[in-house]
Amino acid sequence: MNTMTKRGLAIALATGAAALTAACGGHGPNSYLMPKEAVAAKLAQGEKTYPNGSTGQRVIRSTSRSGDVIKVRLSVTQDYGTDINCEMHVEAIDEDWTRVTPKCDEGRSAIETTVLEMMEKEVDEFVIAVLHDRPIDHEKIALRRGAVAIDNMGEMRREALEADQAMREAQADNSGNSWGNSNGSNW
Repeated sequence: MNTMTKRGLAIALATGAAALTAACGGHGPNSYLMPKEAVAAKLAQGEKTYPNGSTGQRVIRSTSRSGDVIKVRLSVTQDYGTDINCEMHVEAIDEDWTRVTPKCDEGRSAIETTVLEMMEKEVDEFVIAVLHDRPIDHEKIALRRGAVAIDNMGEMRREALEADQAMREAQADNSGNSWGNSNGSNW
């Protein structure tokens, strides 16, 4: 990359970052120009349905509120699949601004962590849709889920290679326990 291209890229990134910060009133991501109690009340009543690929419809609904935490459930309208429970943490930045942070469970593996991070992106879009009284942008969710998968690809690959190596070692350990006869034939 030549110097002019690098400089142009740096200027574009700095301009974009400044615009994003200004759009959030300088309060960072997931910040909304609305008092905390109004945000929490609106989110506590939220429910949205949107297309979820070829598997039907996804439903996200608030299920309960306890103080600054609102629980949400993500469901697929099919006979298979598992509901995922997440939370939205609501905090006042000041009297006019509120931050909402989606949080799903911690994953026990790289793949599970990736799926839960994808669900957090869906909850984040749910927050935006509810607070702005608009439908969920399922295409935006697809893009954000893809970005999460790419971000976690290295860790998922490492985990898969470790599992493969462990399986190979277990198979090698069991190779001497063949049920065949002494000439190596199992027949």
